[in-house]
Amino acid sequence: MKNSIKIVFGLLLMTSIFACKDEAISSPALTNEVKLALNEAIQDEYKAMLFYQKTIDKFGQVTPYVNIVDAEVKHQQSLAKLFQNYGLEVPMSQWKDSEITTFSSVQASCANCYQAEIDNIALYDKYLSLDLPDDVRKVFENNRAASLNKHLPAFTNCK
Repeated sequence: MKNSIKIVFGLLLMTSIFACKDEAISSPALTNEVKLALNEAIQDEYKAMLFYQKTIDKFGQVTPYVNIVDAEVKHQQSLAKLFQNYGLEVPMSQWKDSEITTFSSVQASCANCYQAEIDNIALYDKYLSLDLPDDVRKVFENNRAASLNKHLPAFTNCK
């Protein structure tokens, strides 16, 4: 009986793996509009992460940057996974270190980041109005919620 259960469980596991594989392969193609939204979203996350990292490099392990830089990596990873799921190449960051401005104080930097988070929320709002596949919508909503509910308050308290 135990061997039968193991065999059935193994078959179910194999079936689910192949079903997931087939699902990824048969995912509908993304519209150019959605591809553009994905690209702009990941580039915005790349820019934020680079800015936050440069701030840490300049001022040390200061909050909220040390916490939020890790969140930006997670945002990028969730977007990169979407590119991969749809058979698209994950774009590299278009941002050069020299293009990212740093500020003379943590408070000035926080004020800038407060506005950057508002802009990030607006970017996701714009794209959430599109006809998006469910998985893309979920990632956009999660990234937007993190900016609104975690990042924005952190920069409000910092400035």
